[in-house]
Amino acid sequence: MKKSYHALNEQDYANLIFNTPLNAGLKKLFNPVSTQVDYEILEQFFLESRQSLIEMGQSIIQKARSYPVAHVPLIFILDHTSSSGGRFLRWRNLKNNKSGEPAYKYILQDETVPAEIKQALVALENDRIAFNMQMSVLNSIVRQLRECKEKNKSILELSGEYSN
Repeated sequence: MKKSYHALNEQDYANLIFNTPLNAGLKKLFNPVSTQVDYEILEQFFLESRQSLIEMGQSIIQKARSYPVAHVPLIFILDHTSSSGGRFLRWRNLKNNKSGEPAYKYILQDETVPAEIKQALVALENDRIAFNMQMSVLNSIVRQLRECKEKNKSILELSGEYSN
């Protein structure tokens, strides 16, 4: 029997939550943050969590190469590292001239494409949407931590309280 694409499940997310410092980071983030060390610890928590999410994205790519998604004329990639340090899941058609919805829309609208393929494509797209949102949130948190760490350093230097 052929193995079909299975969307991410609660266990996949539980692994992300319990095997990374994501929970600890969120708890610490919503407590007083006032020292350079606080910012450095938080940044490390979220960088580690983001790396685990990237690994989860690689798992999604591997699953997408299984039956039946492997039989659609699309390329599903985890793109190059962005300027933020994150990576996003992207669709491309085989000619590489369409991406995202325009790349898969015609497959979902084609009545000759089996329902099993369409269902797998929808499940994969839902995973992609959620993954990219989660990556964007982690990127934003890391960026804010870096900016706030610099602001914190500046105020500490101005007040004479900063020490390396």
